[in-house]
Amino acid sequence: NSHGYQGFAGNSAFLWRHFASHGWIALVPDHTGNTLQGNIVPRPNWMYYVRSLDITESLNALERDVHGLGIPKEKLGTKRAILSGHSYGVVSGWASLGATFLSGDAFVKDGPCGDCTAGELAAFAAGGRDPRLIAGILMAGSIDRTWFGPTGHSSVTVPILSMTGSNDKVGGDVQFDTTAGIDLTWIDILGACHQTFGLGPCETLDEVKGTGWVAAWAMAYARNKVLGDESMIPIITGVTSLAPEITVKHHD
Repeated sequence: NSHGYQGFAGNSAFLWRHFASHGWIALVPDHTGNTLQGNIVPRPNWMYYVRSLDITESLNALERDVHGLGIPKEKLGTKRAILSGHSYGVVSGWASLGATFLSGDAFVKDGPCGDCTAGELAAFAAGGRDPRLIAGILMAGSIDRTWFGPTGHSSVTVPILSMTGSNDKVGGDVQFDTTAGIDLTWIDILGACHQTFGLGPCETLDEVKGTGWVAAWAMAYARNKVLGDESMIPIITGVTSLAPEITVKHHD
């Protein structure tokens, strides 16, 4: 998981407990320099690609240290991993899943990277795609067009689940409308707010209901995309509804 801006690894802990209880390995690193107790202000340009490199290095570290964890390497599953992200972690998620950053004058002269170093520009051009990530669950956020431009999403070739709440206006609707051509499923939960997908509390939606729906939907999506469980298809297509408060849209 990629936590939000000035967050910490424990964000969305309810979700990782749920996955762990079903036998999944949950990898939830801190993003150094962008945590609750160690945040760099103002936010440096390199933060937009380094967070994706954090995810890649975390997977590398898990593969290196697997014997110390007592997990058989054949059970590790890092070659078919699913990435989640919350809030600013959605930006990191898009990069790790293959979205292309802007380039040229639109990125430098007229865009957000006017003071980027040559090394930073090279890193943005290389992108953050990790081929071990075969799907994404992006929560309470949307693609940042300032950095990815109007077409940066089009290089993504893996399926994505976007989860948002009606009381958290993060542009989920605009993201859905502007990402035609890729496999993206969008669910919006009536009454859900930003922390329904993070720490849990929300004044407009019962926490147990909200986090329960998020966990159930994420698990259904992961089981289908990672494990090939076709019994989850009615849920992730909206044929079987977990609750009337959840709306489902999909395009590919």
